[in-house]
Order: sequence, then structure tokens, then C-alpha cells
Amino acid sequence: MLFYDQPSYDPFWAAAEALDCPVYVHPRAATAQIHDLMWKGRPWLEFSALGYAHRVGMHVLGIVTAGVLDRFPKLKIVMGHMGEHIPYDLYRIDHKLNRARFPHMPMAKDKLVRDYFGTQLFITTSGHFSTPALLCAIQEIGVRSIMFSIDYPFESIPNGALWFDEYVPLSGRDLVDIGRNNALDVFTRLAGPYHGLQKKGERECAVGGLGLRKGNEGEVEYGLYNRSWDKRLERH
Repeated sequence: MLFYDQPSYDPFWAAAEALDCPVYVHPRAATAQIHDLMWKGRPWLEFSALGYAHRVGMHVLGIVTAGVLDRFPKLKIVMGHMGEHIPYDLYRIDHKLNRARFPHMPMAKDKLVRDYFGTQLFITTSGHFSTPALLCAIQEIGVRSIMFSIDYPFESIPNGALWFDEYVPLSGRDLVDIGRNNALDVFTRLAGPYHGLQKKGERECAVGGLGLRKGNEGEVEYGLYNRSWDKRLERH
């Protein structure tokens, strides 16, 4: 078992920071020892249902509380699966990391775990297409901390896209930020010469608004995208 929260791994974190290369912490199967102690006899809980979140949560919180993000203030870490339970336990995590009780905890004394979200800690929606969970995460860690993702090939791209496009009740700006712009802030090389991706606004992404449909400039419209004044038509 390897944990990357000790100073011996600082050269790795220093290189990631220098390269402006976010580190995506993804779960894996438990070691044989942990499997036998915790999951033997209950294999249905060992992976996506519970075990993955436990393991990633422990690693990431270990990294944060060991002061890694303080030593490398430009380092960025990303978690999938809607944050592996951390956003929903964040109040209790911060509440119980009592500095009087743990005076030697290396994390900066004037910070909470939540303070790192949006600048150094980020989550994706991969494999977790739950509107209540997303809304909770937004309230706890903010829109700028979250990126849309699918978890292909383990999840369906059409299902994930349909959920995000049709069942997430957010403003157009927040949808575009989660769906596109936040990723460009985190993965800055996407805007470089190889990919050439740029941030976009709501209208450019055809989110919300009452503007003309692309390809129909100059056409008279009546009301909300209707091409007729006396019929109710669906938006195309």
C-alpha cells in the first residue's frame, strides 16, 4: 500500500506543479490484505458501490491534511465520481479536524479542507448522474470546483449527456462552466496550440436565451422559438 502524503513524495508533487499538470486520483482494487480484512464475503461493496470512495477519500484527505497543497500552492488534484463522498461529508470533516485536538496536523492552520476546492481540489460528475448529489456538491464546494464527465466505458455517454442537458436545473452560465469552461481552467493545455480550445458563453453553446436558431438568421420568430404565431411548436 502506497500513500503519497509524506515528504518523500514531494519531488513528484513538485514536478506536477512545475508542469501545470493536474493529478487525477482514481480508485483501484484493494490490496490482498485489505480485501481479506474488509471485503471478503461482501465483494459487492468492494468496488464502485463503496470501496472505491473510501480509498480515494482517504488518499485525498491524507494529501490535504499532510500539507501537500500548502507546500505546492499551484498543484491541482481532481477526483471523479462526484467527489468520492467528500463534498457531502465536508461539514463534518472540517468540524472534526479540530486544531486543538490535532495541533501537529501539517495542513495550514488558517484553512479548512473546503478552502482548497475551486483552486486546488476539483471533482467531476463521472459515473454519478444524480441531480440532488450535484446540487449538494455545488452548495458545499461551488460551481467552479466541478466538471462534467462520463466515466466511459463504464457508463453510457448518451445517458450522461441527457442527464446533464435535460435534468440539471442550473443557470445557463453554470451549465456552461461545469460542462466546458472549468475544465479549461484546470487542464490549461487544452487551450494551447495542440487542442486550441477556448472558453465559450451560453449562446455559443446554445444554452438558454431567446436568440435566433443557428441557420435561421433573418427568419421571423413568434415567441419562444416558434415559427408560427398560431401553433405551439417544439424547439429543435
